[in-house]
Amino acid sequence: MASLYKKPIVVTDPVTGEKTKGKSRKWWGQYKGASGRLRRHPLSVDKMAAKAMLGQIVRRVEREKAGLVDPADEQRRRPLKEHLADLKNYLKNRDVTEKQIGESTRQIEKLVAACKWTMIGDISATGAL
Repeated sequence: MASLYKKPIVVTDPVTGEKTKGKSRKWWGQYKGASGRLRRHPLSVDKMAAKAMLGQIVRRVEREKAGLVDPADEQRRRPLKEHLADLKNYLKNRDVTEKQIGESTRQIEKLVAACKWTMIGDISATGAL
């Protein structure tokens, strides 16, 4: 079952240093994902918009459970530039040197530009020849 809530937050006054409890401005949605794990997601400041957004998420999860939606669809819609940025962050978090990160990402960027790939679906082995 999905639900909406306002996340509790603690705000520190920069002048006095006093901490006060409050609620976030955004509505958050809580639902069980396709794997059965409890998920929380920030939605919207407007409650009606947040309800609609949560409804879309729940429908997508139900379709995924039924096998009607491929979980990788969301990643296929992202541009390759975003995937490359994620790769750079991943390598930085793995303590790879800046030189190694730069070299490997430059090679990928050159290949993507030369083959004019923009999305994952554009990638093909014959296109890289």
